[in-house]
Amino acid sequence: MWGLIALVPTALATALIWYALTPYKPLILEGHTAVINCLQYSPDGKWLASASGDGRLKIWSAKSGRLKLTISGHGGPVAGVCFSPDGKQLASCGSDKTIKIWDAERGIETLTLRGHTQHVACVTFSPDGRRIASASWDNRTKIWDTTSGEEIRTLEPYKGPLTYVVFSPDGSRLAAAGRSGIIRIWNTASGEQSLAIPAHKSEIHGLSFSPDGARIASAGIDRTVKVWDVSNGTEISTLTGHGAHVMEVAFSPDGTKIVSVSKDNSVKVWDPQAGTEITTILGHSDEVHSAAIAPDGKRIASGSKDRRIMIWRMPNH
Repeated sequence: MWGLIALVPTALATALIWYALTPYKPLILEGHTAVINCLQYSPDGKWLASASGDGRLKIWSAKSGRLKLTISGHGGPVAGVCFSPDGKQLASCGSDKTIKIWDAERGIETLTLRGHTQHVACVTFSPDGRRIASASWDNRTKIWDTTSGEEIRTLEPYKGPLTYVVFSPDGSRLAAAGRSGIIRIWNTASGEQSLAIPAHKSEIHGLSFSPDGARIASAGIDRTVKVWDVSNGTEISTLTGHGAHVMEVAFSPDGTKIVSVSKDNSVKVWDPQAGTEITTILGHSDEVHSAAIAPDGKRIASGSKDRRIMIWRMPNH
């Protein structure tokens, strides 16, 4: 198959690669020299951005795996990366305590946001692209203006280092979590906390809102994924099956599946409605730290301590 692909025109080669993908036979992207800490698809699904402990960002073709750009600029490991809603910008963060905004087409830095006093673990754009939220080990969640780079507000201090932050799909709420195991949800307009969920007994590594914003999933080092009702903080389900820390969680675009990855080297796909596992995908040779689902819901990208990114076909697609 791969010898044939090398001989056919690019468009056909890409089609053959896509056809060859299964939940058990991935497209493999290699180039980073350390753990892949974060992955995100561009809004149109054409590109995949990766952030690594090697201090670099990379942008890849999501279908062919071709490397488009390598971006350097952080003074240490890069923890998070996020595309703007229009796909024209990237935001990244890391151990140098900064958030950087880049031109996603050229890889040129356009802004550096400073204000955190420790490692910045996660960064995300608001759905309208006008704001960025960041979560840091300094126990602070900050909201920034993406045009000026100015800090809009710092939310109520969290009890312990923060590891994750995410906007609700309509942008009206912001959720953050960290080492205390509590999910805090704020009103983004007022900055007031609306809900605190004692979700896990220990550290949370990932959060994901459902597409309708009614639920939020959390990934814990207690080896579980939990799903919560955002209106009142009630637990809907607990998904068990991982054998080590769960490092990331993501709802599919239609809300019918959840993907999680773990230090047990696995990727799992779940039915959140039934609370059951659909499948386990194995292929990485070391801990899996990051995951992303393509906007069309047909592909899963996973990033590992083995320094490889794997793109899998979503089960049932």
